[in-house]
Amino acid sequence: WMGLQERIEIPAGVTSDEQQRARQDFRRVQQRDPDDVELLLVLAENLARRGRTELAVECAERIPVQDERCGLRSRLLLAQYCLCLNRAFRSERAVRELLAVAGATVGETAGGNERGAALAQVRTARELLVFLLSLQFRFEERRAVLRELRQGGLLGPLLTKLLCFPSL
Repeated sequence: WMGLQERIEIPAGVTSDEQQRARQDFRRVQQRDPDDVELLLVLAENLARRGRTELAVECAERIPVQDERCGLRSRLLLAQYCLCLNRAFRSERAVRELLAVAGATVGETAGGNERGAALAQVRTARELLVFLLSLQFRFEERRAVLRELRQGGLLGPLLTKLLCFPSL
C-alpha cells in the first residue's frame, strides 16, 4: 500500500489528443512511458507553447511541489506562466513554494545532474523573485533576496547592479 500513489487528475480542458501527443513527446526523449506527474509536466509545457496558458497553469498546479523529479520544475513553470497572465502574486507564491522545498530536494540525496538542474532552478527562481518584488515595488524584500544571492555566490552582473544601485 505504501508503493501506491494517488492518481493525479488531468484538467478537464485537456483533450485526449493532447494527452497522447504529450505521451509521445515524453517517450521520444525518455524511452519509457510517463507517469501521471511527468505527463502533467509535459502537458503544461506543450499547452503553454500553444498559447493555452490558463490550462498549462492548471496542469502545473496539480503537480505536488514535493515530487522529487518534477516538483521544482513545475513551480518554476507555474511562476512563469502566471507572470505571463499578469498574476504576480500567484507567481510569487509559486516561487516561494519552490524555494521552501528546494533545500530538501537539492540535498545530498540528489545525484550530480539532478543536483545541478535543481540548483539552476533555484537560481532562476530567486532571480524571478527579485523581478517580482521589483515589479511590486517591494524594494526592502528585494534587497534581502539580493543579499542572500550574493552570500551564496549566485549574484550575476545585472543583479549586482540592483544591489549596489537600488533605484535601477
